[in-house]
Amino acid sequence: MSDSTKPGIRPWLHYVLEFVVILLGITVSVSLEKQNARQYKQELKNQSLSRILENLRYDDAEFEVNMEVHDLAAASCQWIFDRRREAAALDPDSLGHHCSICLDGQTIFVDNPEEYKGLRNSGLIELIEDSALVRRLQEKYIHHGYLHTLEDYNAEIAAPVRPLLYSHMTLPENAEDALDFITLRQWNGTPLPPSFFEFAQDASEWHLAYYWALEEQVEADAELRHLIAQELQ
Repeated sequence: MSDSTKPGIRPWLHYVLEFVVILLGITVSVSLEKQNARQYKQELKNQSLSRILENLRYDDAEFEVNMEVHDLAAASCQWIFDRRREAAALDPDSLGHHCSICLDGQTIFVDNPEEYKGLRNSGLIELIEDSALVRRLQEKYIHHGYLHTLEDYNAEIAAPVRPLLYSHMTLPENAEDALDFITLRQWNGTPLPPSFFEFAQDASEWHLAYYWALEEQVEADAELRHLIAQELQ
């Protein structure tokens, strides 16, 4: 009787083994596909982080220039305010020099948030292992918005008094530039309105606010570069 059951058992075992082999093959194949897909996403994430790292170098170079501009503008605006009671006796070249820098010491920060947006919107940011890096990235581009707001406000408060550059200042034949883009003018002796000196005081404070915001971002970017380098290792 046992001999009669043997022919039936063998096909059954054969089918079971065949099913197990197929199942294992599918499992391994799916696992490899998932592993390859994850590896591909990791490569995309690392490429994005590498490009953000490169953008940080450009940002820092621009921050350095912008800090110089606003530091100088703040000093010139404060110089004007401090001498408001003796303005009529000031040297025309000195007053024109500081008025030019105070009024034209503006910057436009051109950032590139697209790489970060792509990293975030694609979901690749979830592959970043260091939560501190994710937080720093978020904070950086939020802070960029604050920098743009400060720049816009500095330009906004200067706009109403900027015509004084043309009505109260003249352009000397041998005019020089400050920081390669601010043309230094000469005061023509026309009395400056009291509101201009009030503006100079406010402008000095806002130029300094922008300078400090840039200084804070430079420090944050240094930490961000370190975190990205660790993530890419």
